[in-house]
Amino acid sequence: EIPVLKSFDWRFDVRVARRTADAIFDPVYSLKFCVEKDSGETEDRWLEVDAPTLRHMVSELETALRESKSRHARRIFRLIR
Repeated sequence: EIPVLKSFDWRFDVRVARRTADAIFDPVYSLKFCVEKDSGETEDRWLEVDAPTLRHMVSELETALRESKSRHARRIFRLIR
């Protein structure tokens, strides 16, 4: 079974490095997913992503949401129930 998402937290971090006169900024998003397993116990899962990866994830999730609301998907959901 797929774990159930119970909560979601995020944090924006910037890593700064000074190897030369120019500062290097490396923005990173830390995502914390609290999921519940079939057994009822909860587990925290962490994911660190950069901005382009996060934008891609958001785009894919928005596409999946739009597709789940389509007429075709609703027919399939009714047949499954």
